[in-house]
Amino acid sequence: MTDRDAADGTGPLSGVRVLDLIDGMGVYGPRLLTMLGADVVKVEPPGGSSHRQRAPLYRAQSAAGAAAGSAAVEQPSLYFLHYNAGKRGVTLDGATSRGRELIARLLDDVDVVFDNGHLARWGFDLQQLAAGSRLVVVSVTPFGLEGERSDWQGGDLVCQAMGGVMQIYGHRNERPARLGPEQGSEMSGLAAALGALIAVFGAGRNGEGELLDIAVERVCALPTLQMGNASLFHQFGFRRERVGPGEDMPSGLYRARDGWMTIGAFRVRADAMVEAMQALGAGDELTELRARLSGLSFVDSDELDDALARAVATLPRLELMDAIQDRGIHALPVTDSEQLVDDPFLQQRGFFVDIEEPSLGVTFADMAPPMRFGASPARIGRRPPLLGEHNAEVLAGLGVDGDELAALAQAGVV
Repeated sequence: MTDRDAADGTGPLSGVRVLDLIDGMGVYGPRLLTMLGADVVKVEPPGGSSHRQRAPLYRAQSAAGAAAGSAAVEQPSLYFLHYNAGKRGVTLDGATSRGRELIARLLDDVDVVFDNGHLARWGFDLQQLAAGSRLVVVSVTPFGLEGERSDWQGGDLVCQAMGGVMQIYGHRNERPARLGPEQGSEMSGLAAALGALIAVFGAGRNGEGELLDIAVERVCALPTLQMGNASLFHQFGFRRERVGPGEDMPSGLYRARDGWMTIGAFRVRADAMVEAMQALGAGDELTELRARLSGLSFVDSDELDDALARAVATLPRLELMDAIQDRGIHALPVTDSEQLVDDPFLQQRGFFVDIEEPSLGVTFADMAPPMRFGASPARIGRRPPLLGEHNAEVLAGLGVDGDELAALAQAGVV
């Protein structure tokens, strides 16, 4: 798929209609469906979503301001642009009777609604919304809709902690580490999108809607308990803990001359690793130690591992990669955001697509979906909506004419 495919394709979800009420965790769910071709309408309060002010913000100087030497002014949120490109946008206050009525009518006209708790606060019964219809209601909350924790408050960091993923991430004898900013939210958004598509498929077959209860805490528990960890505890009382670099795995992280890299398969290819370092002129110490510590691998011997680390530190990563990969050992760099954006392989795969932002007169590079469809390419489509940009277009479909729209705006409903 090329960048042009991502911009112009109809997407495999063309014809699926979605209402997006997300303003917290799980925001990746409706974004993914948008990129795959669904018609997603973003609902914001009349004053705008808080995501419009969320960092990182685009900062720019106008030509006049730059000439006058004025400071840069804050511009639209890159966070909002990233998660809302391709959507249509309306403003509605669901706390008002008229706003609630319009929300209800929009719900009658869509296949999926993503929600963070707004519908319940506005008086909607989520079970009743799905019952007797084909509507798929996707609720994303920190601890789910039922149970004693359902009223607990918590963000991404809290859910990672409660889900246990922080307990297994990081190194032995160090404090628990966060998997990464918003990773609980991102995983939950992916789970919400997957669940929504399964439910839409089911509704198409049996004509019945569905309520999906996505608890971010439980999503964060998946990596904690995967790989048989839950069964290991149930059967043997074994609790997986954080480990040191290279422990419990045939690989490790090493700092080369120009950055970090991962090198693996030490248990079975230790001799090949020593040969590779010899070929690069950095293997004298390793050769001597290998002869003295015959039968031990880099995982088994701290002395061998420390010597390897010293040798790797003298060499550039690309040179190391070539020599080590040629001997059947995986060796790859730890990349950062800049290196990913500049990666020619990702660019060839159409992983990035340009989105125009006319209010700034600039074009942003953003990500296409991670999956590729040959027959129906995904698409990015339009830029993110301006506040209330599609009020007239969307509400006209509900019978709201120009005069009524003006009245609703005057009353603060839109």
